[in-house]
Amino acid sequence: MHINNPLEKIFALVIIALFIGVSIIPLTNSKTVEKPVMSTFDDLTIVSILPSSQVVEPGETFDVSVWVYPSEPINGIWFEYLYFNETIIQANSVTFDGFFDPYNTGPATFPIIDNVNGEITYIWEGIIGPGSVSTNGSFVTISFTAQNTLGTSPINLDGVQITKEGPVLIPYNINNGTVTVEVTNPPEITDVTVVHSYPK
Repeated sequence: MHINNPLEKIFALVIIALFIGVSIIPLTNSKTVEKPVMSTFDDLTIVSILPSSQVVEPGETFDVSVWVYPSEPINGIWFEYLYFNETIIQANSVTFDGFFDPYNTGPATFPIIDNVNGEITYIWEGIIGPGSVSTNGSFVTISFTAQNTLGTSPINLDGVQITKEGPVLIPYNINNGTVTVEVTNPPEITDVTVVHSYPK
């Protein structure tokens, strides 16, 4: 559209200048925009290996549990890896402890135990449908057997994801654990034969 009236041209230029100025200058508002509150350490959900450390004998079978202490209601827990030293301990089984009871749950994947590389992968469970849990409890229990190699094995979680309804990921803190294999009760010597040797 052509504008022939000089006043209309001036008015149009003023409108364009105002539009450009508004688009360039950052908008301000008298109201303060609240940023999301970042969780502090005390607000974090805690994931802990329990017991945090223990001493076992070679050949002994023992359990390690993964406890979860929610800071807010949660509906899903995922551990991509649990690492251990395969020369010191070997994993036998993973048992889900009903952390999300009484809700219906379904592990989309089942844990895979790899005693060659010392890892358990894909430990996952979540609530199917609405619902959440905020009570502390044991999520899974892992059975291990100590090997004949003495030493200390870490039990470390990695690739952890914890969700609340949405689903929305929530922050967490991990307390890993250790297991030490050592001979704490050496066999008693009950029968000693003394042989005297006399010089000829």
